[in-house]
Amino acid sequence: MEKFKPIEEDYITKDAAGNVVPPFEGDEKKDKKAAVKTSTGYTVFATILYVLTFMPIAGVTLVLALKTHELMPYYGIWPFIGTIVVGVFALIFYLCVLLIARSHSKKSIMSQTAKLALIYTVLTTVFSLAITYAFPDAISWATQNTIHGEDVLYNGEKMVEQNARLEREYIMYNILNGNLGGQFSYHDLSAHEEGSYGEILDYKVDEINDSVEKYKALTINKLNSTIDTLKDTDPYKYEMYELVYKQYVLNDFDYAFLGDFTEADRIDVRERQALALAIVDYEYKHSRYLEIVERGFTNNAKDPDPELNEIFNRNFNSFNQDGYLAFDDEHLLLAQVEGRMTIPVVIHLILDDIYQYTQPSWDDSDQIIYQDENNFLYEIYDPDTFQATVGPLALAAGYDLEDPNDRAEFLADEDHEVFTEQDADGKYFIYSEAGWRVYPSGKVLRPMKWVVLDMLGEGMALTTIDLASSDIGSIVATVLGAMPDIVDAVGGLLTDDLGKVLNAATHGASLGIGLCINDQGGLEINILSNNVKYGMLGYMQASWVQSDHLLMAVYNVVSVRNWFAIFGALGVLLIVGAGVLRDCAKKVRQDGYKAIDRLNRRKAGKHKAEADAEAETLAPVESTDEAAPAVDELFTM
Repeated sequence: MEKFKPIEEDYITKDAAGNVVPPFEGDEKKDKKAAVKTSTGYTVFATILYVLTFMPIAGVTLVLALKTHELMPYYGIWPFIGTIVVGVFALIFYLCVLLIARSHSKKSIMSQTAKLALIYTVLTTVFSLAITYAFPDAISWATQNTIHGEDVLYNGEKMVEQNARLEREYIMYNILNGNLGGQFSYHDLSAHEEGSYGEILDYKVDEINDSVEKYKALTINKLNSTIDTLKDTDPYKYEMYELVYKQYVLNDFDYAFLGDFTEADRIDVRERQALALAIVDYEYKHSRYLEIVERGFTNNAKDPDPELNEIFNRNFNSFNQDGYLAFDDEHLLLAQVEGRMTIPVVIHLILDDIYQYTQPSWDDSDQIIYQDENNFLYEIYDPDTFQATVGPLALAAGYDLEDPNDRAEFLADEDHEVFTEQDADGKYFIYSEAGWRVYPSGKVLRPMKWVVLDMLGEGMALTTIDLASSDIGSIVATVLGAMPDIVDAVGGLLTDDLGKVLNAATHGASLGIGLCINDQGGLEINILSNNVKYGMLGYMQASWVQSDHLLMAVYNVVSVRNWFAIFGALGVLLIVGAGVLRDCAKKVRQDGYKAIDRLNRRKAGKHKAEADAEAETLAPVESTDEAAPAVDELFTM
């Protein structure tokens, strides 16, 4: 019997197909581990590059969405629409990566990379082109040319901040003008006793009086430092201070001409700054300002403040019907164009007789009345109308409405016999002489006539005279300083007559002339709109606020376009880079496969040698002696 042949070297040096494997020098185990580690590293980095194609875009849009949500937390998912769009696009792309770049694909990595780059380009470029060329027209159409594409494309973050500020302004207006509880109005909080020469004595609200005295005790430098500190530590509170000071105090006849600019400490200026700070402190402590800022008030807020929501809807309808739609004049559109809001345009629109949708009717006694049906009545807290209408009736009943205690007792019961009419909601009211509805809360429902400045939502500065450098500055300052005394002495005829002239010129619409000595000692002369007084933004701004949830979505979606444009080309490079890494991983894996194959063959060869050696020990050995009987023969013997 022949011996078994030794292990053939071909078993190790040739693969299963019989092809010669190049001689290998090294440790197959180490090379196997190195190949697996390197291949895994390439694959991980390739995956990261794929992730980076969309994740930065989602990240920056999420930052804007979170900022929007922080400013207006009541709009729910609307500020996140752009981020959701990015997430959908990213999901589509990542599914394509899984399908196209799967491990068992027969396509080359180069072909897979080309397809993925094309898909990414289509997803980003087509969307960007649509936003760039179609969206601006859609935005302009939807906002009646008040917001243009370039405003959103390049200033989205500023637009978000602007809209949030407009909402806060609207809330402040309606608190300070008394629409949200008359006890918080500037009119009531600034009420004070006057001396024989018109000087300001004690404030009627004790808390305001104490606070004003506290601030007036500071020097002008310390008072200004307090205001500057407020600007840094509580921007919202400083924002309210600015609004109270500029829109109310400086337009209040009792304070407009205070401030002797020749006096070093300027105690008069401290009086009005102290009042503004005192009112802000009071509002922050007692009013619902912060609550509404967190809650929202438009229909699209998750849990809008019901009182302010009702006021906004009612007043915007009035503003729209008796204001914007009534201006059938090309000058209104002209006034909205930057640089064309000239004095002649303003005068033309002020003097233009506009149609008013809301019309009066007459009751059985021929008294003029304004009804809810087919009319758009404006709701406003009007203490003067309330006093003129209800005051004599209350006085006849033994109540003096100027006395806070009497007023509170008189108004304790809404079913007081003075208020004889009931509206659709069952609330009692009384008609004024002008036919307006006067409610026990001090609110008045009345028709409104608007001027162009009300549409634009801001006053118009005519001029500022520097009294300090003028030769007649001291004379003018002396005359202006005496103005409150002069007006008080003549019973307010000056302001009354001026108001009547303006009212007649504007066909019943209210318009104010603002005169004040500013903090720099200059005389400011302005035409004032009624937006602050009536608690309404400009028409354009109010229409934005009405649809702020949509605008927040638009701003976030448009921000996606900018980042698609920035990351678009970079994303293609990332995809190409990922393809290169995948190709490197494939080559490393192939080298690893060779090392694994040689290792397996070496192990198999070793096992074959051991098996052959064991078989050889058990095999019959050739001998010249007489052959041993076979095993089967042993069992038969």
